[in-house]
Amino acid sequence: MDFPPLDWLLSASLRASLLTPVVLLAQCLLRTRLSPSWRHALWLPVLVVLLTPTFPESRWSVGSLLQPTRPPLAVPAPAAAAAPQSVDPRSPVAPRVSAESHRPGPFPWGKLAGFTWLLGAAGLGGIGLARFLQTLRQFKRSRIPLSGALREAVAAVAREVGLSKVPSIWMGSAIQSPAVTGLFRPVLLLPADFERTLSPEETRLVLKHELTHIRRGDLPLNALLCLLLTLHWFNPVLWFAFFKSRQDREAACDARVLEREAIPQRVAYGHTLLKVETAFRHPGLGLGFVGIFQNSAALRSRIESLLNQPNPHPLMKTTLSISLAVLTFVGVTRAATPDSNPPQAAPKPAQAAAPQTPTRESVERKINRLILPRVQFREATIEDAVQFLTQKSVELDTATADPTEKGVNIVLAASEETGEAKITLDLANIPLSGALKYVAQLANLHVVVEPDTVVLLAESARWPKAAAVRLPNVSFRQATLNDAVKFFRIKTRDLDPEKKGFNIVIKPGGDPNAQAITAELKNIPAWQALRDCAQLARYTLSFDGNVAVLTPCIVSKEYVFPEKIHRKFTAGSAGKTLMEAFIEKGIPFPENALLSWSAESGGRLIVRNTPENIGLVDALVKSALAGR
Repeated sequence: MDFPPLDWLLSASLRASLLTPVVLLAQCLLRTRLSPSWRHALWLPVLVVLLTPTFPESRWSVGSLLQPTRPPLAVPAPAAAAAPQSVDPRSPVAPRVSAESHRPGPFPWGKLAGFTWLLGAAGLGGIGLARFLQTLRQFKRSRIPLSGALREAVAAVAREVGLSKVPSIWMGSAIQSPAVTGLFRPVLLLPADFERTLSPEETRLVLKHELTHIRRGDLPLNALLCLLLTLHWFNPVLWFAFFKSRQDREAACDARVLEREAIPQRVAYGHTLLKVETAFRHPGLGLGFVGIFQNSAALRSRIESLLNQPNPHPLMKTTLSISLAVLTFVGVTRAATPDSNPPQAAPKPAQAAAPQTPTRESVERKINRLILPRVQFREATIEDAVQFLTQKSVELDTATADPTEKGVNIVLAASEETGEAKITLDLANIPLSGALKYVAQLANLHVVVEPDTVVLLAESARWPKAAAVRLPNVSFRQATLNDAVKFFRIKTRDLDPEKKGFNIVIKPGGDPNAQAITAELKNIPAWQALRDCAQLARYTLSFDGNVAVLTPCIVSKEYVFPEKIHRKFTAGSAGKTLMEAFIEKGIPFPENALLSWSAESGGRLIVRNTPENIGLVDALVKSALAGR
């Protein structure tokens, strides 16, 4: 996903959901042997999983236990190498189009999910907090004075349960049932007719229950659970787990209240619970309140357990403690990363079925299938570009199950021609084949597809004669490119044993007479001298078979082209791309030229064209911005 906090949240939510039925099953199987406190403690692993920000790896985690076991991989027998096949940079593997003409990127489901979760959490949290504060205001406005006897009774019970400080007491007509609330300053909430409805002994037991909640720390725990429920609002399993843990919390509090009470007090406590249910209305309190009141079914279950309070054997307590630790460990750890060198089965004999070995066709299909969401280089070296493309091919190759066969092996054939090449490129949603093509063109390289490798090869290596012919002296003073080409044709023919020389073609799109060439070179390979002179004239050298091709040099320039200007600029070119709109306005885009525009980056426009055409683009962009 594109929203890392949501990734962690979903992972924690899934783990907690898997632990919830385990906890419920344990409670069901041990219902006659577990005390209420232990039943409540069984929810601890679920709480820890929801609070753990990162998960260490473990082969015993929930994820590892759910992962299918992979069979050992067979080692295929080696296949005979096939002859390499060249891919012409001008072939339609990645046609010369602007980045905006590529197919649109995948819909950002991750961002939509993150926004939906954030909206739900903020909405639920905001509504819950507003209801809680509104209820507190109603209680505060309805407060009435307390009698001295009730204050003394609360103080006595507070000392009995071990509280160091008596909490604040609110009694009012808006309060419908006894409860406690408050995170840092606990408040005891009592109905207006609390003293008239209950006898002194019943009053003591109800007060003891509410103050025991404070003594046990149930208020901060309840606030934490409310926060977690707000974050995991989308998970019904956790809503159910929260409901069950609240029931177990009340039963555990009952057990704590009756811990030192005799049988008559236990019976009286059960009658008190029934009287509270009939005498006071259902409070309808929000999640921020902790009270004695529960629905009838849960209340009956609590009363039935009052007379049967099992006391687990010390061995049972030890077993439960270890089980809780193991369950927590299984829940918080994540699946171990698969071994990069898994056990492999022995190779089969040659008579077995033919192994699946890579072919040129399979490599070509793969580099056309893998779509790179973004390729962005700024003055990068060719080595960095190759490393980036290789890494991305591995990350995006999800269709290949064998990790050793993922991605594409891209090899750079070292050459002095590319030692100082710098790559500046910005493309979106482009096949790996297209990215390789443009990187190769910018570095004066050629793409060669082999059965298991893609090789970036120097252009001169495609024509051995180019490296064999050497010129003893090359001297130009203010010469044009046309003059230099004539010189090289004559000199290479004279020095070529076959008397053929170089076939040199100047491609259209630039002005071969615009730049003067001044050079003094000694004892140099003919192709290097031709390359240097071409660079002085703002041309690049490449080889097509036995022909040296001079192409107008391409330079890059960036502009800020807002989306509003983009819409206005292409208004008269219905259904056409921005590049086609530029072409209609007289800007030529020769081979290797391109245009990339992205609304996501604030209207960033990147144009690669000849220097002469870049000057025309400058004037057109300035005119469009001036007329905004």
